Amino acid sequence: MAALGGLGHGEAAEATGCPDNQEPHSPKLLPRQASTRKDYRPCSRVIGMLAGMVSGRTRYSQALGAFDQAAILASLSDDVTIRVAVHDEPLRGKDTASFLFGVLTQELAPFELTEEIVEGNKSVILFETSLHGRRAHGLNVVGYQPDGLVGELTVFFRPLAAMQLVAEVIGGHMAQRFGPPPEGLR
Repeated sequence: MAALGGLGHGEAAEATGCPDNQEPHSPKLLPRQASTRKDYRPCSRVIGMLAGMVSGRTRYSQALGAFDQAAILASLSDDVTIRVAVHDEPLRGKDTASFLFGVLTQELAPFELTEEIVEGNKSVILFETSLHGRRAHGLNVVGYQPDGLVGELTVFFRPLAAMQLVAEVIGGHMAQRFGPPPEGLR
């Protein structure tokens, strides 16, 4: 991997807080302040809850937090693979992602990022939203390509009542475009 901002490996590792035996990593992270926590682990990229809201550190999480469909799509690779509970098969490609995020931004309330963990070329983003007045907690597991674009995305929702509502509302839109939802979620 190319060194961070033109720095050599050791300097880049030092700048990112990683020991010399570990490479700094994609996705391209935004600058962060040094942690004063005594239990801080140098290569763990954890942003905790900040007054109930976290600003994203990757292009994708920033776009998700801004609830900006165009920015979300710009952070995805052309051949992105998306896995959702309301459809059996993985969804592939930016055109499909455009449809999915169009439905999400139409039906869900804006996302409030509550936590983001970035490690290597993966991140986990926790958020809260609502659908028809029902609060929902979401979790995205994101795999990044070397260029920092999202290559794989898996989306989870909870609690069960919210997941069932997502399956009904979002799944209905998806069924019109991609076929019926899984048997257990009808």
